[in-house]
Amino acid sequence: MTPRELFDAHQSLARYTARRIARGVPHFRAEYDELCNAALAGLWRAANHYDPARHVKFRTYAALVVRGAVLDWLRETNPARRRSQAPQECSLEHLPEAELDVCLAVPGCQVERQARLRDLVAALSRDLGPRHREVIDRYYRGHQPMREIAAALGCEESNVSRAHKAALAKMRKAAAVRHLDDSIAD
Repeated sequence: MTPRELFDAHQSLARYTARRIARGVPHFRAEYDELCNAALAGLWRAANHYDPARHVKFRTYAALVVRGAVLDWLRETNPARRRSQAPQECSLEHLPEAELDVCLAVPGCQVERQARLRDLVAALSRDLGPRHREVIDRYYRGHQPMREIAAALGCEESNVSRAHKAALAKMRKAAAVRHLDDSIAD
């Protein structure tokens, strides 16, 4: 079959993949049509690069390429979309982890808000243990991915992820206590 015939015959696979991924993505991050376009672009790429000599069914190969194309598209468009959805209130206790990632790790993301959050994170991270503090510093201030942090600390990426999550939970709790203390002092 020609690439065009493969593409035409498997468009339903691309739409199915886009629909499945769309279910797990918040509606403000991606419209179904956008995901479908990314899926169809991935299907076209799969049709053009398919090699039947490898003895793999096209459907199996295409499913992986299409899924990868949609996920790549989400990664490429994610920071801009999350930045536009950023809440106006600067409070770590109500800030989702994804927003904290954007506000602290993306250069130029609402500079004033970014500076306030950096100061808040610095103040709250002082109460963390050395391991948690290092993970937070490397991730948010050093802009290192978890894989690099794991390599630097000599542990698994899953351990870094758990430490990151635990550190954020401790920082949110400390932020809530500070907020309560500030309101009592007023």
